[in-house]
Amino acid sequence: MAEAQQQQQQSGAGAGAGAAGAAANAPQSKQLVMSSSSSKGGSNTKTGTSVMRRLMGLVVMAAMGGSMAAGGGLAVATVALIAALATPIVLFLSPILVPMAIAMTVATSGLMAGGTGLVAVVMGVTWLQSYRKGRRPVGGEQAESLQRYLAETVGAVKDTAHGITDRVTGVATSAASSLPDATKGKVKIIYCIL
Repeated sequence: MAEAQQQQQQSGAGAGAGAAGAAANAPQSKQLVMSSSSSKGGSNTKTGTSVMRRLMGLVVMAAMGGSMAAGGGLAVATVALIAALATPIVLFLSPILVPMAIAMTVATSGLMAGGTGLVAVVMGVTWLQSYRKGRRPVGGEQAESLQRYLAETVGAVKDTAHGITDRVTGVATSAASSLPDATKGKVKIIYCIL
């Protein structure tokens, strides 16, 4: 019983013999009640902490935004000052600078186009060498299928052309045979020209 009273005094629940007997039977329930109340106090502390974090985040964002705005304004002012100082110089030298800028643009684009063409030629030659050696470069199968397709298309066009020439020859021969003898020589001359 003395132990129960000590536990009751340590937990701060109250003093008394009747309360001590009840406390001896349920010391765990009081500890649960105390732990739940302490967790409520902890949540109040956490809420205060989250408010402080939000406030600090707002202060940091405001400081960063202000410094970025100041930096942007300083950059705009610098560009405006440079433009104001450089305008008379550019106007004075424009008869020299404009043709020079055009020449530099043409030269630069010519060099870039030439370099790009050179790179394309080197890559093409490298690909052809790999293809000829049988190493199967990227796109080798597509090149072979294109080659077969072109060969088939050329064969089909050749057969169609032979058929057309055979029909034209047949029509010309039948037309020449149906003409009187005086005009046959003229038809042969026209047929030879076609």
